[in-house]
Amino acid sequence: MPHSMLVIPSIASDARLKRLKALLASGEGLIHISGVLGACAPLVTAYTIASNKRTTLYITAHPEQADRARDDIELFMGSGCEIFPAWESLPGEGAAAGEIQAERLRLCSLLAGGAHATIVAPIQALMQPVPTPAEIQDNTLRLREGASVLTPDTLLAWAVDRGFTRLEMVETPGDVARRGEIVDLFVPGDDAPL
Repeated sequence: MPHSMLVIPSIASDARLKRLKALLASGEGLIHISGVLGACAPLVTAYTIASNKRTTLYITAHPEQADRARDDIELFMGSGCEIFPAWESLPGEGAAAGEIQAERLRLCSLLAGGAHATIVAPIQALMQPVPTPAEIQDNTLRLREGASVLTPDTLLAWAVDRGFTRLEMVETPGDVARRGEIVDLFVPGDDAPL
């Protein structure tokens, strides 16, 4: 067996790592890990949360480190994890502001809905404001195909009141447009408009 193939089993057999995994599985409170450097930190994270059904938050010092840590955790876990992005300027400003806002809102909605996820976030992202679960609920409109609860005017007004930009044609998340009796709505966090 190549020497490199012995590394992961030897790490996984470490007694401290096994205790950490048992602590996480017990669900007893917040656990803080420090002193693990480089790719070892994502490896330890991936190993300890592999069978965990809780939300895990992995915090980095800088956005670039968050991107690398997410890639490493995904590699070691064999599945995806989320990144909670930070605004690098004032919230709502900059070229990618709409995309960052959409992703932050999508993750907040996911967590407010009770879903579990592995999230990597730079500390800067955690210091920036997020909506409360109540604010998310109050500003969520559930639509069903075929339901005629709202008129196009009412839906358009609802969207504009919540910060959607009214345009002739939707292009990016946060846009809304009306074409006769049809309202196009590009919800932040979605890949395509409705």
